[in-house]
Amino acid sequence: MLRFSKAISIIHHHDQNMRDFASRCLQSATLSRLRSVTLTVNPMVPIEIWMETVSALLSAAPLEMLHISSELGMITTDEIWSWIAAAHGKQLVRLSLQRIFISQVTLEIICRQCIALQEFLFSTKFENLVRYQSNIYHIIWF
Repeated sequence: MLRFSKAISIIHHHDQNMRDFASRCLQSATLSRLRSVTLTVNPMVPIEIWMETVSALLSAAPLEMLHISSELGMITTDEIWSWIAAAHGKQLVRLSLQRIFISQVTLEIICRQCIALQEFLFSTKFENLVRYQSNIYHIIWF
């Protein structure tokens, strides 16, 4: 029980530090010219909280390249990718998701809204390639 309490405390502390950092960056326009970023998902922080903080942090950045990785592998929600596509889809050229599994809905969102996308790296099971084939064709040719 003690270990669990300590982990929750660390998560909350990390989350608050990230929120404060994001707030300071937005106020000072520090990231307003950021074109590329590589992020690792903290497995101790729930993905919704992590993405909320990262969304705030990157909201003013005109991202062209986004690389997100997870040490343990993870499944994300379609809402997270809807936000990324809406916020950065017009200029996003490269999207790399390492050990992050996406749904068919997410793949369609990215394909439709990330109109400048030239490189899209993601992980999936071999069986899913047939299902994703029409979307991958779209990315390659458009």
